[in-house]
Amino acid sequence: MDMTRPEPSRSRAWPGAFTLIETMVVISVVAVLIGLLAPALAAARAQASAGVSLSNLRGVGVTFELHLQAHRDAWPFRRTDEWMRTNPDTPTRTFLTDDPWALRYAWPTLMHEIAPWREHYQTWVNPGAGREAGEPWLSKNAGRGAALAWPSYEYSNSFVARPSVWSGGVAPAPEAGLNPTHGFEVAHPSAKALAFDAHVEYWTGRSAPDRRGVLLVDGAAAIRPDAAARDPVTNALRAGPARLYHDTALGVLGRDF
Repeated sequence: MDMTRPEPSRSRAWPGAFTLIETMVVISVVAVLIGLLAPALAAARAQASAGVSLSNLRGVGVTFELHLQAHRDAWPFRRTDEWMRTNPDTPTRTFLTDDPWALRYAWPTLMHEIAPWREHYQTWVNPGAGREAGEPWLSKNAGRGAALAWPSYEYSNSFVARPSVWSGGVAPAPEAGLNPTHGFEVAHPSAKALAFDAHVEYWTGRSAPDRRGVLLVDGAAAIRPDAAARDPVTNALRAGPARLYHDTALGVLGRDF
């Protein structure tokens, strides 16, 4: 009789199967990799968005150049009693403000003929600005409908008043200081900001952005640190602190860099 002792049976494991511990190790490694890569990916997205912002600003420069050509070399300007058009589909003017500096954000209201909103407004806002699809002049407000939203890029106040407003001397009368400026008056086109990215919506840092896209009068645009610009000076016709790129010493005769 065969007295050979049978070998104990061996449990079968599926080839390549992971144990619970191995799975947890893999998950931990993946989590670490994601943690390491996330900042780099966020930085890459921000850099790509900054590139879009600069391209948009250059386009804004072209639009302003077309305005100069159509208005005898005058920069965009409006009187405080002039109504502005905020709907691209109707010629009706529905927006009025007594703020003489409102064109810093409302400059698109003067561009309907030169740069129709439906074709151009999307290029006046940053990636991540949160606008209605197909109507980027409207913001997305969950549960409250859409509201008028101005562009990401502000037009420098230096171009809607005379240089004497920022001369540091005796304040001019409003009727004298608040007057148009012209292209030929810009003394330093390669150093004077015409428009800049005021909102930097794509910024991912926890603190306020310390750099932004800046468009110069000569059409060049670059991301510049705020600290690299010259300090603004007091605006003799506006209360409040001086604002970077808006309150340039001597206005269009001055320089920001």
